[in-house]
Amino acid sequence: MNNHYLFIFIILFSCCSLKGQVVTLGFGPTYIFDKERVSMHPEAKGNGVGGNDDWLWQVNYEHFLSKNWIVFGRYSKYPIATLFHFYKENEGGSTGWNGTNVHRFDFGIGYNIFSQGNFIVQPNLGLGLQRSIPDGSEIIGNEIPQGIKPDNFELLNTIKSQAFSNTQLVPIVGVKFGFAFWGRLELFMEVQQVFGHKTIQELRMSYSYKGIVQPEAISYSDGTGRFLSLGLGYRFIKQ
Repeated sequence: MNNHYLFIFIILFSCCSLKGQVVTLGFGPTYIFDKERVSMHPEAKGNGVGGNDDWLWQVNYEHFLSKNWIVFGRYSKYPIATLFHFYKENEGGSTGWNGTNVHRFDFGIGYNIFSQGNFIVQPNLGLGLQRSIPDGSEIIGNEIPQGIKPDNFELLNTIKSQAFSNTQLVPIVGVKFGFAFWGRLELFMEVQQVFGHKTIQELRMSYSYKGIVQPEAISYSDGTGRFLSLGLGYRFIKQ
């Protein structure tokens, strides 16, 4: 399959007029938007926490078609997180599992608003080919930490986890901010919003609340999330 990616990459960029090339390396936090098939009891259910779930790294190639327009190819790797969010005393928290690694190959187009000068503001659109691969780990789900466990909440069984190996196409919307030193070296931050649709991980939890057995809660992740990367880039042909 990797040979197919390489072939598409070569054909796409060899057919484009060359106005410049940029290679970047990035690293940053991931914020996975897990979803619910069956929600917890509304008095026990909390909102997603603000902290990041894990980390990604990526390598990106940009090919300038003009002073403003670019096409790009990008590879990203990161784990997927699936969580249950609990409410307790106006705070609460989350617990969950990272059991799947994602490899994503993106192709897209961007527009650099500042065609002259060193500032970079570059909205972009892309399509990613995303492959999820379970890493073989299992969740430790016999207990919920006391600091986030709601009052009158009892876990009836071990939290069950399942990871799925699949491939999907995901739309991507992003924007890159940065500054180019000496016209060559780029320092940047990029924000990407990815929209998944196939289940990658699933968690199931049997519990009671206030002494009453509740429907099994089900939380899952499909690859939807927000990804931030900070990085360095180098322009091989000066603009």
